[in-house]
This record gives sequence, C-alpha cells and structure tokens, in this order.
Amino acid sequence: MVFAAQENATWVPSLQIYGDHKAPSNDAEFLALAATLAPPDVMHHLQSAQPLDPIAVYRFPCGIRRRYDQLRRFPGRLLVIGDTLCSVNPVYGAGVSLAAAEAIALGECLAEESSAPLARRFFRTAHRTTYPTWWLAKCGDYSLSQAGLGARLLGSGFRLLSAAAAEDPATATAMLRSLALVDSPSTLVHPRILRRILRSRLRNQPVEALRR
Repeated sequence: MVFAAQENATWVPSLQIYGDHKAPSNDAEFLALAATLAPPDVMHHLQSAQPLDPIAVYRFPCGIRRRYDQLRRFPGRLLVIGDTLCSVNPVYGAGVSLAAAEAIALGECLAEESSAPLARRFFRTAHRTTYPTWWLAKCGDYSLSQAGLGARLLGSGFRLLSAAAAEDPATATAMLRSLALVDSPSTLVHPRILRRILRSRLRNQPVEALRR
C-alpha cells in the first residue's frame, strides 16, 4: 500500500494486489482491504477523507527487460527506448525515471565521436543504466514470491528494508531516491542504512523470538 501526498492538500492512496486476488472496485471494498494493511493513523485519515475520483484499476502482467545489448546485429536507423526496453512493476514508480535515464544515455551516445553503430553503443549504455533499478524492482517482487532460495533471500531483504522505511524517514528517503534513480540502489546496502534496518528489525521483533 502507498499513501502519497500530492499538491493542493490532496492524497493518493494506492493498493497493489498480486496473483489471483481481486482488486477492490468500490470505496467500501477499498477501505476493507486497506484495513488489513494500513497502520491506525493512515486508516483514520482514509476513513475520514472525501474521495475526489472513483477508484481506477490498472493491471500489469509482468516486468520485462529486453537484452538488445546482446544482439549481434540490429536494424539501422532504429532504436528502442522506454518501456519497450525495460518495464518494471509500476508499484515502485520508477518507469518515468528509467525512461529519462535512457534518454540521457542516448544523448551521451549521440555526442560521442565513434565509428561503432549507435544502436550497439546505446543498448550497452542503457543496460548499465537500467540494471540497478531492474534488480531492485525484482527484489521487491521476490518479497512476495516463493520461487527459489536465492529469490526468497532477496525478497526477505526487501521486506526488511520496507519495514524499516515504514517507520524511519531516513530509510524511506534512501529507498525512494534509489527507485527514482536519484541515487544508486547500492546506497541501500551502505552501513548507515543497514544499521537502521537492523535497529528496526530488533525493535519490532517479539521478545520471545529474541530469547530463542
């Protein structure tokens, strides 16, 4: 769930439903589902808020990253950019940032003096640009997946990060800046952030679990 402040003293609540779960189609269903996820203070505001628009449902089948950088040949005078090149789960709000980063990469390639084909240079640069965000988004998706030991470990790490971000502004800021490509996702494993995640985990872990 995301509850984001917007301009003109308005807020946008979003619920993300995975798998075969049914998305809410009216206000009552939305509030009922939100009550299973949101902390009391958020629910208080949701229940007292005045809806400005009807609920809109958006379906997204899967994330896709096409490795054009691995092709030996590519048609001349043609490039692929944006969601067609790399499309991550919109839950993370990284799509526009990725497209902008790819556009910057294309500008840098156009400014280069090189005899190598533009497509080859751009796709290799775009791969390096999109990979960190793709990796971070996959970790988020893995947090809800049961596939493979490696996927479960990455998903567990993302769940710990999300739990810390829910109560610690510094961790939340680092997470959002990474998803928006302001900072590299590698900053999320900086010792300063890891300490905050560990403190959050220890603070919220039941005493019985700590004794075991």
